[in-house]
Amino acid sequence: MPRLLSLTDYDALPEGTPIELIEGRSIVTPAAMPIHQLLVTLIADALFRFARARRLGIAYADVDVLLPVGSAPDRPTVLRPDVLFVTAARRGIVGRQRVVGVPDLVVEVLSPENRANDLPGGVKFATYERAGAPCYWVIDPDERWGAAYLLHDGRLVGGERAGASGELRCPALPGLALRLDEVFAEMD
Repeated sequence: MPRLLSLTDYDALPEGTPIELIEGRSIVTPAAMPIHQLLVTLIADALFRFARARRLGIAYADVDVLLPVGSAPDRPTVLRPDVLFVTAARRGIVGRQRVVGVPDLVVEVLSPENRANDLPGGVKFATYERAGAPCYWVIDPDERWGAAYLLHDGRLVGGERAGASGELRCPALPGLALRLDEVFAEMD
């Protein structure tokens, strides 16, 4: 059984070490493929520009998030969503080193290595749900669809697939409709 990592252990790792923690257990996260990073960049840019123009908050890509899940403080949960958004009212959860708390929107772009973890039934999906993530988007670049899940009574629900011409919305970003056709067009 691998040794559990504390937050101190995690912080001592070299920057960019490809792991995440769920209650102190490490999950290896391999480097993303170029198409994955292109979509992450496009989504983060769209959210950042929309939110900044309306002073709604701020979007980040590939930032550590310390989530309030688990029973022991020496067994932290640190995930690194592809994109996240924090409202202006909650900007205090953004620290110098990481986000400490649940973002208002979490976005995961699927890849063959993370697909099972990021979809319903997966460990990361369940962790965001337990942490109380109010809005969770999944985007599949291979099959060209996206899905938005909203927290309701402690469960992430919804998740109807929006095809390549669909839109994703999140209550934390009123007025935003992320058009998937515009995002996927950059892949061609």
